[in-house]
Order: sequence, then structure tokens, then C-alpha cells
Amino acid sequence: MEHEPHRGYSMAPFSLKEIEELYEIRELIEPSLVPAAIEKIDKNGLNELKTALEAHFAAERESYLKERLFRNRDFHMTLASLSGKTTQIRILQNVFDMLFLKYGGNYFPISSLSSTDQAHQEIYDAVALRSLERAQSVLKNHLTNVKIQVMTSIKKILAEQERTEF
Repeated sequence: MEHEPHRGYSMAPFSLKEIEELYEIRELIEPSLVPAAIEKIDKNGLNELKTALEAHFAAERESYLKERLFRNRDFHMTLASLSGKTTQIRILQNVFDMLFLKYGGNYFPISSLSSTDQAHQEIYDAVALRSLERAQSVLKNHLTNVKIQVMTSIKKILAEQERTEF
């Protein structure tokens, strides 16, 4: 959102740089919350994370629909919430809001579905075993891979739009 005095608010134009920065914020925040999440997690917290994981697996698989994106976000936000670090959780929620509200999330390649499922399962397993290094490593790799896939997908979309404009 941009604000112009005496004109009001408007949506800022689509920005590849902004999307990349939002994913870089995720790459910084999410792994930093894992130590506190693992330290504080109890049976209820593990059940919450398992429920979020299962909801992600159960979401529509024909294409990367909004329901699946929201379940993906829920898994990541559930893991973050287990840390109890409210300021970082709020920032992360704002990052997801910017990604979904402004950009809609329709830039995920369908080919990433199985790798996302596998990464989420591995993250859950590592957290359940309280394996800090493994959980952080898998999460960091997952976020980096998603960022690369999203950036590649968006560049293709933009190139296609340029070709089809008159």
C-alpha cells in the first residue's frame, strides 16, 4: 500500500524485488524461531503441528489452490507460534498477508507440491524428535527452494505477459 497526501491509498505496483525481500524475511525469521519452538513444545503443541501438517496434506492437490496456500501458511505459522515470540510471529503474519493479499499466491508451480509435502513432513519429524539442527536445516532449505521456485515462476509469468501485450 502506498499513501499519497490528499489522494488516499493505492496498491503499489507488482514488484519482483519486493517478493524476493519477503521471502528473504521468511528465511531469516522462521529458522530463528525453531530453537524456542523445540524448547517449549509439549504434547499439545506437537498435536497442533501434526494437525496443521495433516490439513496441508488433505488440501486440494489438483492445482496449487488458495486452500492449499492457506494450509501451507497455517503449518508455518503453527510452527512459529510454538516459539511464543509474539513480535516475530506478528511480523511473519504480516509477510504472509503481503504475499497473499497483494500477490494472490497464484505463482507456485504445481511441480513443487510433492517437495513441499516432503519438507513439511521432515520438519515435523525433526521437531517431534527435538532435532534442532535437522529442523533448522530442512526449514532453511525448504524456504530457499520455495523462494527460487516462486521467483522463477514469476519471471516466466512476467515474460509471458510481455510477449502477449500489444
